[in-house]
Amino acid sequence: MVGLLRVSLLLAAAALLAPLTLYLLGNGITVSGLAFAGIPVSLCLLATSRRRAAALVIAAQLLFVLWRLVVVPRDVEGWRVCDSGVCGRGPWLAYLAPEREAVLAGLELSRVTGAVEGDEYESFRQTFRAAYPPEVGLPSAMLMVSTPGSVRSLVHLPPGKARAPCILFLHGFGGLLTPYVRVMAESALGREYVLAAPALDPIGDWSSERASEVLREAIETLPPEADRGELYLVGLSNGSIYGARYAPRFRGTVLLSGVGDPSGGRALVISGTNDVRIPIDYVREFVATLPGTELRELPADHVMILSHARQWTELAAAWLRPPQPGEQSD
Repeated sequence: MVGLLRVSLLLAAAALLAPLTLYLLGNGITVSGLAFAGIPVSLCLLATSRRRAAALVIAAQLLFVLWRLVVVPRDVEGWRVCDSGVCGRGPWLAYLAPEREAVLAGLELSRVTGAVEGDEYESFRQTFRAAYPPEVGLPSAMLMVSTPGSVRSLVHLPPGKARAPCILFLHGFGGLLTPYVRVMAESALGREYVLAAPALDPIGDWSSERASEVLREAIETLPPEADRGELYLVGLSNGSIYGARYAPRFRGTVLLSGVGDPSGGRALVISGTNDVRIPIDYVREFVATLPGTELRELPADHVMILSHARQWTELAAAWLRPPQPGEQSD
């Protein structure tokens, strides 16, 4: 029995080596990386009956978990993490690893599997590395997934406004990421709109019945600062392709790095001319079949939402609510 336990511990340690290697390749030697690498180390120590050393490693890991769950979480002005309308700090699991590390590790996995290669990989890598500021506080939105009866959203409130129109943001493949909402929050959109970004799942298939339920509940549980009579939609990639169908429910829809049929709703498509995932020629042809849908092009690739944040947010802000006679634009 003891021999079987030792073999099981060693096998478990070996099974963790591949994902941990990818994690370290993506991020280098970080506190989180060392803490996670301590898991197979402690398993190996236990398998070889080095219990005192294993106890020290496990104690260090527990201290890391305590630090991430107690010290790191803090209120960030203007931001809320909401679960079916109840806003707080967010799920505890989302604080264990910084979102930047999870994203870069996932990018390394995509490179290994061939999903992202060559110049596109280098572009993605540089863009995502630059997208995360050094401060911490918000949980990893990448690890927030809505489950039946629990719709999790990342919400940003415009400063100094008791009530404001609202933008619903639909993420794409890879899940919700905080920089997507941050670039909107730091633009004219964040000054004028409540921003609500529900986390669907890692795929971003907004065509499913479950996705429709998540969107409906996200709207029903918006904070009181959001004017439900003035709702707008912004979709990214899969959020554009599959989320365009919801356009008639909103006063205006912006589709980023993707295009779908807005079913007669008012829509603006913004695409990158260097996007190899959704080529601009395809987007032009598709938009030409949609009467009333407008197209704007930027010299960018598929992560235009981050690399060309100022350009697309200015286009979106001007298009969503054009200045009225007598008003001054920003």
